[in-house]
Amino acid sequence: ADIVMQVHYYRTGHVEYDRSRLGLYFSKVPDTARLHIGSAINSDFVIPAGEAWYEVLASREVKEDVYLLGAMPHMHLLGRDMRLVATTPEGEAHDLIWVKDWDFNWQDVYHYQTPLRLPVGTTINLVAHFDNSAENPANPHTPPIPVGWGEKTTDEMCIGFFYYVKANQFSP
Repeated sequence: ADIVMQVHYYRTGHVEYDRSRLGLYFSKVPDTARLHIGSAINSDFVIPAGEAWYEVLASREVKEDVYLLGAMPHMHLLGRDMRLVATTPEGEAHDLIWVKDWDFNWQDVYHYQTPLRLPVGTTINLVAHFDNSAENPANPHTPPIPVGWGEKTTDEMCIGFFYYVKANQFSP
């Protein structure tokens, strides 16, 4: 097995030290279900310079019955908010997560207290907004420049990750 850990570094102009760590915990009982990671992702956007409220959309269809266990929004410095909503084939809407005041430094996985069952055909919709204006104190570009998808912190991303198990392998 391989373990891959991706770390993004940002130039600060100072000497910095990496204190990344990895902790492994081993279960005493065998797994009953494998954890999967899905995403609603849009990598085809450019946020115009000066735009204070730029909307990016994405969606992903659920291909089999699943239980959602958590979600993790991902944007960079220009992110303002991100919302993930699951809509079942019957039209029932479930808010999965809504970060209304994005802070790049507060990224985390949000675990649900109770797994959410989603049937096949459910659509997970993502709506995100970005602020590429000079008034955004987190904007790394002075003056603002057009910003698109990229790996650097000064680029942008728009991904709504969700964590799930297959319903036929899990009993909540």
